[in-house]
Amino acid sequence: MGIFDGCLFISDVDGTFVNSQFIPQKNIEAAEIIIKEGGMFTFATGRCADGIAEVLSKTKTNAPLALTNGTVLYDYEKKQVLRSIGIDEDTKKILWEVIKNLPHYVGVEVHIGDKLVDFNITREIELHNLYENLYPIKLSDDEVLIREWNKVLFTFDIDGAQQDFRDYLQSKGIRKEQLTFTNAYLADGIHNYVEVVPNGANKGTAVSWYMELFGIKRENVFCIGDYYNDIPLLKAGGVSAVTAEAPNDVAKSADFISCSVKDGALYKFIEYLRERKQSK
Repeated sequence: MGIFDGCLFISDVDGTFVNSQFIPQKNIEAAEIIIKEGGMFTFATGRCADGIAEVLSKTKTNAPLALTNGTVLYDYEKKQVLRSIGIDEDTKKILWEVIKNLPHYVGVEVHIGDKLVDFNITREIELHNLYENLYPIKLSDDEVLIREWNKVLFTFDIDGAQQDFRDYLQSKGIRKEQLTFTNAYLADGIHNYVEVVPNGANKGTAVSWYMELFGIKRENVFCIGDYYNDIPLLKAGGVSAVTAEAPNDVAKSADFISCSVKDGALYKFIEYLRERKQSK
């Protein structure tokens, strides 16, 4: 028996497992150790299926992925959406009006299952596509509107525009709980975005799916993240951790503050859990 038999580890990607375009070797080793010791390892990420491909080419996982901030449960090997939650029709109508009247510096991605569609293609959208190796599909407006939207991501070519745009979305009728700040560690630094997800859906939703799917107890679900969209994940897990870079109000939701992502935050977390288990 391995020390992590019956346990599930869920890691955020950007800023937690991946540092810019670099995956610390310690984190790759940590994933291998979890699986070798009988556990399951997977990711809960804001990325879509295209965006996670390069990470998966270098990292072992053995459980479905929670994509687009926990709105899509995805079997990467079979290229199959197992479960999904969509944005309600009233919110879609509001978002469509916003999308059709965006200022020149705001770009948008509409995530549809394991695919995405770009609108108002800005410099930030192009950078995001390049960084995550994204391949947006082309759909007519009618085709986009009849599909289930799992997430809408807004990018900004002007620094500091995120909060004002989030306030603007709320003024249009988007619920506060559907809005979150997210980020990506691109080659030139951190890029910040605003996302809209289905009401009540987040990375914590995926934890419930995993518990039901695998019959895992909450106490055996271990989660690690670094940013605001990870808070529901951290709160849903039995034991949770954040990287050393996490904002203070994110760190409050975790049981353990690990080291920097570049030093192998996941590896440090499993060391902490190993010691915790062995001391019992």
